[in-house]
Amino acid sequence: MTKIILISHGMLAEGMANSIQMVAGKVDNLSWLSLHPGEEPETLYRQLEQQIHDAPQFTYILLTDIPGGSVNTALSKLCALPHVFLVSGMNLGLALNVCLASPNEDPSEYLPRCIEDAKEDILDINQWMHSETNKQGEEEFYD
Repeated sequence: MTKIILISHGMLAEGMANSIQMVAGKVDNLSWLSLHPGEEPETLYRQLEQQIHDAPQFTYILLTDIPGGSVNTALSKLCALPHVFLVSGMNLGLALNVCLASPNEDPSEYLPRCIEDAKEDILDINQWMHSETNKQGEEEFYD
């Protein structure tokens, strides 16, 4: 089984989990952690390290907010542990795709696909609406 943990500065992770469950319904293997002002990222690291140590039978997918941020930097040490995947640059599309992935599929196979899909979902809608390559597809976007 896979555990998906959203981790962020402030309340982003909790809000993202709330939005995911609004769209996808209850996701039993989803949780979140937040770094609040005055807290140290190492605290999150120790907390997750203990959780992984206590339940090594699970695969862990950790989604963090900012690639170079203190949260991601502290948690990057967890990549050395077996069955831990750390993905940064979390957005709702990425998190939703990860949550909806088949529980029988290996995360090393579907995570690259989820990341690519999330990148493709970032659009400048003004530019997209005026692009020549999309003139025929506009109606499909708004249907």
